Amino acid sequence: MLEDSFQQLRMHTPAELRGKLAIQFSGEEGIDAGGLTREWFTILCREIFNVSNALFLRTNEGTFQPNQNSQVW
Repeated sequence: MLEDSFQQLRMHTPAELRGKLAIQFSGEEGIDAGGLTREWFTILCREIFNVSNALFLRTNEGTFQPNQNSQVW
């Protein structure tokens, strides 16, 4: 999900990204009336902050900070 989303989003201009996104999951039918966008955003956030992806580290206070050792640029 993380890689696919990045590949799709990087093709858009900043102005386009500020507008309404049309989300469609591969292999699933559905019209995005807000529910698909909400589901995509929830899944994407889980992946971004998933410690196995090493993008962020959890601090002792329970917050997150960027992982300086991440191999993802």
